[in-house]
Amino acid sequence: MIVCMNTALWVAVIGALATLIAATITHFLARRREYQLRELQFKLDRYVDFLGGFAEFGSATKSHEVHLRIASAVNVMNLIASREVLEQVYRLFDYIRTHKDGSYSIVEQDEIIRQIILAIRGDLGQTTADIMKFQFRVISPGV
Repeated sequence: MIVCMNTALWVAVIGALATLIAATITHFLARRREYQLRELQFKLDRYVDFLGGFAEFGSATKSHEVHLRIASAVNVMNLIASREVLEQVYRLFDYIRTHKDGSYSIVEQDEIIRQIILAIRGDLGQTTADIMKFQFRVISPGV
């Protein structure tokens, strides 16, 4: 009788511990996923700021505020973006800076933008094989 009672007690204790451990693990994983989702949303918001600012930068109505918006977005992206995203963003600004004389090519710019968007999608975990050949475009508000 004593052996059965000890066995029943052990089963109850082990069951309670297993439930407590499972609840702790579930809570930890849920909090981790919530943090990852917030991080992705923050990254997405910064990428939207950058692309929106760049679209305005290409319009005839660009202002000092547009320059500030792009600078702010890129400076924050320096903290959160992947290396691939930053390399393509710097490539774009280097291209713009070195081709002010009239040798500027919209085709080349569009290719750099495509690479930026692919890098952003990869950074957000959204790259698929079918999208790799797609030609993205950034539409300016004044066009």
